[in-house]
Amino acid sequence: MRFLVVVCAVLVLGMGGLSGCAPSAADEGADESVVAENVEAPEHESVTVRVAVPVGVQGVVEELADSYAADKEWVSFEFEVFESAKKENKALKPTIPAVPAEEDDGGVPESASTSDDEPEPAADDEAVTLLPEADLVFQNSLAAMDSAEELGVADAATRADMICDGMAIVASADSKVKSATTADIAAGSVPLAVVSGKGVHAQRQYEALEAIGVYADGAFTGYYRSNKASVRAYDSTADLFAGLAKSDEMVALVRTSDIYRYGGVKVVGAIPARMYTPMLFPHALGCNLDAMEGGEQVAQTARDFLNWISTDEAAFGIVEKWGLSFAA
Repeated sequence: MRFLVVVCAVLVLGMGGLSGCAPSAADEGADESVVAENVEAPEHESVTVRVAVPVGVQGVVEELADSYAADKEWVSFEFEVFESAKKENKALKPTIPAVPAEEDDGGVPESASTSDDEPEPAADDEAVTLLPEADLVFQNSLAAMDSAEELGVADAATRADMICDGMAIVASADSKVKSATTADIAAGSVPLAVVSGKGVHAQRQYEALEAIGVYADGAFTGYYRSNKASVRAYDSTADLFAGLAKSDEMVALVRTSDIYRYGGVKVVGAIPARMYTPMLFPHALGCNLDAMEGGEQVAQTARDFLNWISTDEAAFGIVEKWGLSFAA
């Protein structure tokens, strides 16, 4: 009997020792968490996206970029803000030609020409704009993006339309006019300021005036035809905004992006989108990004940024804040 008790005691102690050596489930979990803490998350390589943007949408695009990069310390944006050829902006040739350059008789590739000749200024301030080299290109009209493609700084295969401009009725910030509708303009109740020429602003303005019923065949009709003093024409959008600032009665039909570009006015009425041709801000990636050092990462970051703009609620709010909308 005494021998049996000793054997049992030895067996119990042995089993206890074995259970003490084996790790428990809790111990295993703790070990895994320690290992996980010691494994650092993979770091992102820093990437800078160069963005070419027309001054008309500079504010909204810069604010979108700041918001996108706020929680991505590895992403930064550099902006090249441009106006039109009439503003003496120069087009920079892309670093890498879109196609292998053919050599002329002197053996110098056409893309490497050192000519100092500047492009001829556009007849219309808003018709043609010239772009600097960039990774991501925004433009303020479809025709302007066509020019960007021809200049070799925008990749036609990546071109898309996202942001859309609108129109509004405005008056000087200090004007006594509190409200002005399209019906008021149709009745000739308010003096008008208009911009002359064939630029985008002028074209859309006249389209809206024609839809309102006070303009046809290149001339004003009705009240404004009989009372020419009620219409004041300006040579440019900048001049129109400057003129409005000095008037406490005139109203004008302007692009919503210009309201934030020039300032000094208040919105006093809306213009239904059906009254004018949509004004799109097309965008595209720069040419041959994948062929440049780090270009694949830059291109992907640019695509991610554009996708964020079109899907994120914060981006929606920024676009709307600037008086813009998304293309249908």
